[in-house]
Order: sequence, then C-alpha cells, then structure tokens
Amino acid sequence: ARDAAAAATDRSAVLGDILCPRDDGARTETRWDVFLDPSDDACAAVVDALLRGPVGDAFEELCGGPAAPLREYSAVVAAPGAPPQPIHADTAWTDAPVLFTCFVALQDVEPEHGPTRFLPNTATAESHAGLDGVLAAADPLAAADEYFRGRVSQLACLDVGDATLYDSRLHHAGGPCFSNEERVLFYLTFGHVAHESPAAPTSIAPRVAARSLTIGDFR
Repeated sequence: ARDAAAAATDRSAVLGDILCPRDDGARTETRWDVFLDPSDDACAAVVDALLRGPVGDAFEELCGGPAAPLREYSAVVAAPGAPPQPIHADTAWTDAPVLFTCFVALQDVEPEHGPTRFLPNTATAESHAGLDGVLAAADPLAAADEYFRGRVSQLACLDVGDATLYDSRLHHAGGPCFSNEERVLFYLTFGHVAHESPAAPTSIAPRVAARSLTIGDFR
C-alpha cells in the first residue's frame, strides 16, 4: 500500500486535492493525496486487520452502526520539504458529527516526518468560531499567536501499524517534513449514518465511491 501511494506522484484521476508546493518556493509538489482501491490485496489486508479489531468497533459506535458509508479510502504522502499545513478542520462546524477518519502509519512516523498535530477538545462551536475569528482578523498572525498561546496539542508520532481516529470537526494539521524520506499515511473515513452532510468533502476514487460500500462490508 505504501509503495502504491508513493509511486503515484503524477497529476491524474488517482490524486486528490491536497497538492501543495515546497516550502522553499520551488514548484515541486510535496504533499499529495492518492486514491486507493479496496480490491487491492495490500490495501485489503491493512483494512481487514484494522476494522476487525477495536478500531472497527469504534467506527461503528461513532458512526451509528454498520451501515455507515465509506467516504474516503486513500493515502496522504508528504515528501521531503513539505511545509506545514495550517490548522484546520476537515468539515465546517455542525452540531452533530458527520465524518470520522482513521490514519494508519505505513512506516514509523518520527518528528522529522511531519506528524499530524491534533488540538484536543476543538470539535466545538466555540473553537470553530475562535479559529474563524483568527482568519478574519486584520492581523491574522498576531491573532493566531494570541489564540493558540497555551493551547494543548498532541503530536501523532506513530510506530508502523499505529492508528489515530478523529472527528472531522477536530482542529489538526500535518507538520513540516524535514526527513529525507516521504511520510505515508493510509486513511479511511466513514460518514455518520444519520448526520452526514452531502457537502462534506471526501477523497475517494469515483469507481470506489460508486460501489456504495459501508463499514459492514469490511467486517
């Protein structure tokens, strides 16, 4: 799965929309989203091990049952020189959860690989309003310094095979990649059975989305 993701660096139908340039101003892209296919044996082995255990139980509980629809099935690659992402949530604030995402480390993720930084307890209306205020401020840098000062964050340094599971409304960001090797994370997302929003962004190959898979199909 890692080799397939790392090899797909050209712009094509297999790539998502998180491409970004190097942090040194070069035009070379250093962060991309690679659509994967559940029928691939390597990917299927990862997902089978993941969803037949506690992570699958958590997904079902959080998403309202085995009918939860598959919304993302991809890998995110950060190449050497990838800049940090801005702090963001994957979906806008809603009173009820809409998506839950699991990242799986396909290698040991050390600090120099640019691990994801999560801000606990930010899947709230107050936190979303606060970050919106930072972005709308006359001096966003000063506003960000004030807003984030003293806030707790968790850096997701992972061993190969480790996983993180989070609510799409939670604030987080990929870090800068100072390593000489790529950082590759497999991820999949399921929507909530009752609360999913049609406007929620997803990263999935159209041919996979057309299968209308649910978490129950993987367990």
